[in-house]
Amino acid sequence: MHHSASQLLFMFLSCSLLGCTGATTRLWEWGLQPAADDPMIWGWVQPSDDKPATAMVISYRRHEGGRSAPPFLVKIPLRGDGRAIEPFSYDGSERMPAMIYKKLPALQRERIASTRWSAFTREEGREAIKSDAFRIVGIRRRAYFSFRHAGAMSGKGNIEVIGYWRRGIESPDGVGDAFPDESNVVLIPISQPRALPGRVGRLAAATVATPVAAILDFGGALYTFVAFSGMRGS
Repeated sequence: MHHSASQLLFMFLSCSLLGCTGATTRLWEWGLQPAADDPMIWGWVQPSDDKPATAMVISYRRHEGGRSAPPFLVKIPLRGDGRAIEPFSYDGSERMPAMIYKKLPALQRERIASTRWSAFTREEGREAIKSDAFRIVGIRRRAYFSFRHAGAMSGKGNIEVIGYWRRGIESPDGVGDAFPDESNVVLIPISQPRALPGRVGRLAAATVATPVAAILDFGGALYTFVAFSGMRGS
């Protein structure tokens, strides 16, 4: 005998309310959540159309401070040929994203992964976007570069690989494809940790709450099993 639509809707809503399973996973995702992550190129500082860009602005997704907190922006100066300053530039000839990471010298890899952006650098980023020289990515009238993340790569640790190139250069199709030969590559930390007190507090709270989350997971799994067993037996 088939269950009515109202019965199925009730089961779906009650399962959603209980969370069913995954409470422990979500708890520890919250406990380990960094202060900011998921960086992308927000735009460029270019004094005039006939002059090269002098800096790029990186935007991170922020997880602390609430809506009133200022955006997490970082200004990275560029050299005359468009490459980022050390250690954030890959200066080799490789253009396959995975190979770029593999060929990074160990010391450079460590310096990038352990970078903690200072309050001054972040203030520079916020000031840069207020400048008339700032070009926002994606707005054609002011577009200067195209860029693309390397995408998911196994074992890349806390380093994001981003290729960027002037408008008009043919872009690759897939996220795993090589960057154009004429591109530059910037390497930046993927995330920024919370301050030590906040990090310790979250880990402690997650540890204390884990038994409760485990009970919720068990109850949700049991509810799901009983509910769907009832459906098959009806």
